[in-house]
Amino acid sequence: MKFLTDLDAKLFLLEIGELEKISSVTRDYTPTNEELTSFIKKRREEGGALKDHDKSRKAKEGWRKNRADRMRGIRSFHKSTEGKRFHKRLGRFLASRISSNNEDTDNEVLEYLKGLCAAKNTLFTELEFYHPLTEQFELDSIVMDYALPMFGIIESKVVRKQALSEDEFDFLLDITETAEVVRALANKSGKRESEVEKAWDEIKASLLKQNNKESDPQFYGLLVSILKKKLNLT
Repeated sequence: MKFLTDLDAKLFLLEIGELEKISSVTRDYTPTNEELTSFIKKRREEGGALKDHDKSRKAKEGWRKNRADRMRGIRSFHKSTEGKRFHKRLGRFLASRISSNNEDTDNEVLEYLKGLCAAKNTLFTELEFYHPLTEQFELDSIVMDYALPMFGIIESKVVRKQALSEDEFDFLLDITETAEVVRALANKSGKRESEVEKAWDEIKASLLKQNNKESDPQFYGLLVSILKKKLNLT
C-alpha cells in the first residue's frame, strides 16, 4: 500500500489503532504485513454496510461529481513519457470524432487502442494508494463498475469503427488533457493552436456565465458542439 500524503499515512494508522506511530509517520511509510492484514480484515468487516446494489448509476454519479479528485493517478501520470503519448493519442481520436471522421486506418485504430489501454492502467494507480473507508468504496465502485466497463465499450467501438455515445465521448474528454484535444483540433481544422485554444476558453467562459457547471453531464459535449461549428468541422 502507498500513501499520497502524510495525512493519508496517519489516517491509515489511526484506522488500525496504531496510535503510537502517528506523530512521526510520513507518506513514505511502509506498512508491516501484520498492519496490512489488520487493515484488510477491518475493511471487510465494515465495508458491507456501504455497498449499494445500484452500482452502475451510483458509480457514474460519483465520477461526474468527484472526477477531479478521482484523477490524481492520471494527473501524476501526465508527466511521464507514456502519459504524454496517451494524451496525444486520445486527443487525436477525439479530434477525429469531433470532425465527424470515423474512417480510421488500421494503424490509427492501433494507436487509439494503445492510448485507451494506458489511460485505463492509470486508474489502477489510484487504487494502490490509501483512502478513507467511504472514499475507498466509492473509488472501487467508480473504477470497477463505471470506468472499466466504459473503457471496454469504447475499445470495442474503436475496433468496429462505430460512433461513440454522448456519455462515452464525455468520458474521454474528462480523462484527456485539454491541450492535446486543442492541438489535434488545430491540425484538423488548419487553424492556429492559439486560435483554437482561445475559442475553447471563450466558449467555456460563456457556458459558465450561463450557470452551466463543468460537473454537468453534457457540459463538454455542448462546448465541443459549439466549437465544432466555430471551426467549420462539419
